[in-house]
Amino acid sequence: MALILSKHIELKIGSSIKHFITECKKVTDTRMLNTITQKELIVKGKMTNTVTQFLSKLNLQH
Repeated sequence: MALILSKHIELKIGSSIKHFITECKKVTDTRMLNTITQKELIVKGKMTNTVTQFLSKLNLQH
């Protein structure tokens, strides 16, 4: 099943699955815990232009 999904992604985006995964790993979220209030703050990472293009070619929303 993973091979089928990988091949589908490669065909849709026109790039290798390794390049796709490398670019997607660049978009990260950060969680910070305030130890005084015990509240957690989540900081969302910015989408790169490459990842945005990949998602549009896959017809996925971000």
